[in-house]
Amino acid sequence: MLDQNQLAALRQKNERTTTHGWPRQTIMDLLDTIDAVKKEKKKWQRLAEDRGERLLKIEQIIRPVVGEE
Repeated sequence: MLDQNQLAALRQKNERTTTHGWPRQTIMDLLDTIDAVKKEKKKWQRLAEDRGERLLKIEQIIRPVVGEE
């Protein structure tokens, strides 16, 4: 996946280039989609980390009650 610097460079290059290749708006839409996917990925990673921490806390509470098997 592209990092922020690479995305910024592509955006700048796209703004200067208009003579050939894909239409400017198509490139901008693709770059916006990449940004959105990266944000969703971060959101789900944070959610998974939070869930894992909560499961560990539950396990620590339950383990002494149930006992080690």
